[in-house]
Amino acid sequence: MLLALARRGSGAAVRRIGFEIRSRARFVPTVLERSAAPQPPYFVLASASAAAGSPLGLGGVALRPDLPLPPVFLARPDDDRPWSDAQLYAFGDVRLDWEAGRWSSLPRLALLARVSGDPSAVLRAEREIATFLRFTPPGRGAWWASAQEAAIRLLHLVAAANLLGAAPTASGRELATMLADRVLCTLDYERSLGNNHGIVCAAALAVAGVWLDDRVLRARAIRILAADVPLLVTEEGGFSQVSTRYHRMALDALAVAALLAGPLPEAVGGCPDLC
Repeated sequence: MLLALARRGSGAAVRRIGFEIRSRARFVPTVLERSAAPQPPYFVLASASAAAGSPLGLGGVALRPDLPLPPVFLARPDDDRPWSDAQLYAFGDVRLDWEAGRWSSLPRLALLARVSGDPSAVLRAEREIATFLRFTPPGRGAWWASAQEAAIRLLHLVAAANLLGAAPTASGRELATMLADRVLCTLDYERSLGNNHGIVCAAALAVAGVWLDDRVLRARAIRILAADVPLLVTEEGGFSQVSTRYHRMALDALAVAALLAGPLPEAVGGCPDLC
């Protein structure tokens, strides 16, 4: 581990060592474990013209996305454990469970609502969020063990809201804040990995900062991206991980950050066409 940290640089080493000390001293924040799940509605729908002005807009293209299937959640023996004590790989590949809890259907449902004008798609999206929170109480079990998973949910939540031209309700604000708090709990660890985790987490915090009108959160996230992206991406566009899947994940997160929280600094590869 020390050799890997040395290759990632002194900043990553300091963050990882600091996290390990805090973790072993049981000083990792666990406030989420006492949080009640916010109830719908999570969006305040704006006018159709506001949705049409979204940076994620369709540009006049007419399409009707397929209605996504509802996610299926399977119980795990560690569902009642605090997220910091979840046994991630003791009961099979946890990534299969995480995939179902990423809220990836939210932007598609928002797009369906916007194209068809059918409000039931919005209700379906909110029902899926509420079902997830009921099945996976905040701060409990493997579903909340990964900051990157919380960040992906946050990105999908804000992207869906942007497609709808929707501001957060009190519950939506609480939900986004809860997800951002989970990301912040172990942000040093995610950044120390020197991979897509830190980028996805920072991108999610940036877009959440805009949706919640939290300039401090957005500014902090942008500073992290400006510091970390040049260390992980070569001038030719190569990524620190030899994986097109994770390379794409980092690019997707940066693209959403550029669209919804931009402009991004040149150090992040800010593109005028996006920003």
